[in-house]
Amino acid sequence: NQITISKRNSTNGHSSGISNHLIGPSTASITGASRFGYALSNGTVGVYEKLNRVWRVKSKHSACAVMAMDFDGDGVAELISGWDNGRVEVRRANTGEVVSRDHLTSAVSGLLMADYRAEGRDQLVACGFEGEVRGYLPIDQAASQDLLRRQTPALTSGGAGGGGGGGGGGGAAGEGSTTAADLVELQQQLADLAQRKQELQYELMSYQSFKIAETSKQPSSTAAMVIPGDTRVDSCIAINRLTSSCDLILSTSNGTLIRGAVIFGEQIFPEESLLILSRVSGSSLLVSLQPLKDVSVVLMMKVLVGHKSYPNFHVFELEIELPKFAMYAHLDHSSLQSPEPKSSVTFQIRERLNRLNVWLEARFNVKVSKYAGINRSGNGANGVGGVGGDSNNGSNNNNNPDTLIQVLVPSNTQEGILECCFLSLRSKMPLIFQIRPLGAILQVTLLCDDIDLSGELLQDLCAFLGVEDLNSRAEFPQQMEAFKDVLAAVDEQSATRMKLGADMADWGNLVKVLMVKAEDKRVMGDMKALKRVYRKLYDLIRDLIVEHEKRHVNHAALLKALKEVNLMIQRCSRLRVGPSKTKMITAARTAVKENNMAALFKIFTEGCGPIVPGVSSVGGGMGLIGAG
Repeated sequence: NQITISKRNSTNGHSSGISNHLIGPSTASITGASRFGYALSNGTVGVYEKLNRVWRVKSKHSACAVMAMDFDGDGVAELISGWDNGRVEVRRANTGEVVSRDHLTSAVSGLLMADYRAEGRDQLVACGFEGEVRGYLPIDQAASQDLLRRQTPALTSGGAGGGGGGGGGGGAAGEGSTTAADLVELQQQLADLAQRKQELQYELMSYQSFKIAETSKQPSSTAAMVIPGDTRVDSCIAINRLTSSCDLILSTSNGTLIRGAVIFGEQIFPEESLLILSRVSGSSLLVSLQPLKDVSVVLMMKVLVGHKSYPNFHVFELEIELPKFAMYAHLDHSSLQSPEPKSSVTFQIRERLNRLNVWLEARFNVKVSKYAGINRSGNGANGVGGVGGDSNNGSNNNNNPDTLIQVLVPSNTQEGILECCFLSLRSKMPLIFQIRPLGAILQVTLLCDDIDLSGELLQDLCAFLGVEDLNSRAEFPQQMEAFKDVLAAVDEQSATRMKLGADMADWGNLVKVLMVKAEDKRVMGDMKALKRVYRKLYDLIRDLIVEHEKRHVNHAALLKALKEVNLMIQRCSRLRVGPSKTKMITAARTAVKENNMAALFKIFTEGCGPIVPGVSSVGGGMGLIGAG
C-alpha cells in the first residue's frame, strides 16, 4: 500500500523531484478511501483523497523523503516528511496538524520503518546525510490509556450505577467509553500544547535577538522607531490598461513605510510565491499581476512594515481574493475602439436583474479605487532586516466605495436593453453583455468571439445563480467556418483510409498466391523459378512497407481531425447546462455517426430543448429542435 515516485540527484543523493506515498487502503479507519501524500521539490507537502486535496503546507526548505506510518497509535497513518535542513515532521493525514517534530544535524537522506528493537511492531527510523541515524518509538495506545486511568481515577471507578447488581455493569460500560473519549481529548490537548510551545520558543528567540540588537543603540532612538499601534495595511486590486495587468496595491494608514511583501498565490506566479522588496520605501507598494488563466485565487500576503532607518519591521498578514475575470477592464461602449464581436450566445434565465449585477461585480474587477503616490517595485533589492514583531491588525479592502462604477447601463443603440462592456487585457478582445428584461425572465446575450471564454462565463454564471438546466442559442460564424474545414479533412482522410485498406487487402492476397507458388517450385526442385518468385515476393513486401507508412500518416491525420471534432462538441456543450448539455452531446455524436452535417451545425447553434425550461419560444427564432 506504499508507492514511492522520486527523482534522485546523483551529486548529493537528495530528492529533487517528487516523492509520493499512498496513505492507507490497509488502514481500518479509512477503509474505502485512498489518501495520497505527496512532497514537491519546491517545499510543498500535502495529502489528496482521490482527486480532492485535503490539505497542504509549504516551506522554504525542500522535502527529501516522505512516508506513511501510524506514529501515534490511533489506527490512522500519519504523513512523515524529512527535509534538507534536518527537520523530521509527523503530520496528521486528515488535517495536516503537526503531531511530532525533531531536527537532525544534517539533511535527511531517508525515512525507514522497521522493528529494530525486536518488539513485534515497527518503529520510525530517520537517517541523516552525514551518517546520523535516529529511531523513534511510536506512542503506545495501551500505555496512554493506563496513564489516563491513573490521572483520572474518578472517571474509571464506575458509572452512576443502578439499583442492585445492575449498577456495577453500568459502571463498567461507562469506564471504557469515557476513557476512550478522554484519551482522544488528552491527545489533542498535548498536540495543541506542543504546537504552542514551539510558537513561543520562536517568539522568544525573536525577542532575544531584538534585545541584543537594541543594547547597542540609544534608548531614545528605539522608542522613536516603534510603529504606532493603530497602523493598518489596506489592499485593493486595480486595472492598469497601460501595462495590461492587474495591480495589487498595498498602503499603510499612516506614515509608516512598506519595506516589502511576500505574496502566495496558485497559478499566478511561476513558483506559487513572490518576494517584493521596495527599492524606494514608501507608504504604498504596487505589484503587477498578469495571471495566464481566468481563475479565482486567494492571495495570502505578509507585508513588512517599518521605518526607513530601522533594520527591524513588523509583519502584517493579509488575504485578498483576485476575481476570476480580473483581466477584463470595464469601459464604456462609446470608448470601444475595436469592432463589436460577430459571435454571440443568447439564453434566458428566471432571475432578478440585481442578482446578475452582483455576479458581474463579484467576478469582474468593476469597482476601481484611486491611489496616489504608488511606488512600483521590482525584485532587485538586496537584504531584509530582522523580524521585529508579528501583527494581525491588517485590514482587507477590495474596493473604495467613493469610486463605484455602475455596471449595467442603458444601451445607446438598442432600446430597452442594458449592457456592460469589457476589454480583455491579454488579447484586447471586447466582451459585451446585453440584458433585455422580459417580465420575470432575463434574456442575456453575450457578445464574444472566443467560444471557450463564452462557455466559461456561462458555466460560472449558472453555478453562481444555481441554474441546473439551461439551453442557449450560439452563433460563432468564424469557428463554424473553420470547423467545416475540419469536417472536410475528416471526409478526405476517411476516403483515403478506405482506399489504402482496399489496396492492402489486394496485395495481401497476392502475397498468399506467391507463397503458394514458391512452395510448389521448392517441392519440384525448380530453383531458378523459385528465385524469380522470391524476387517478386521481396518487391511486393517492400511496397507493402511503404503503403503501411502511408496508412500510418493517414491514421494520425484522421485521429487529429476526429479529436478536433470531439473538441468542438465539448466546446459547444459548455454553452449549455444540465440535461440540455447531455442531450446536445448525445445528439451531436449521433449526427456525426450518421454523417448528417446539416443537423450537426443546427445542434451546435440551437442545442436540444427550449431556451428556457418550460418556455416554448421567446423571440429571435429560439425554439426546440429534435435530437436528429
